[in-house]
Amino acid sequence: MCEWKGQGRGDQEIDMRGRMKGEKFAGQCKAWKKKKIGPTVIREMIGALASEPRETFGVVVGLTRDSFTSGAVKAAEKAGILITDSDHL
Repeated sequence: MCEWKGQGRGDQEIDMRGRMKGEKFAGQCKAWKKKKIGPTVIREMIGALASEPRETFGVVVGLTRDSFTSGAVKAAEKAGILITDSDHL
């Protein structure tokens, strides 16, 4: 189950919320074609999770697995943020 939350003011950088395998998640979607997703996006997700219920985990979705820089991958692993592409959501 996933609720789509459109972009807009006050969304705390959250594009979607739902449950994955029974666990609550909040996520960001980045459909960038010319620019890779860097660690700044992961830090934004960490900040956005501060306003979510404590048991909520973070997800950042890119177009492909190659959409993420190595710095973003490392930052996500360290913070426990799931990164994935739209085909594996």
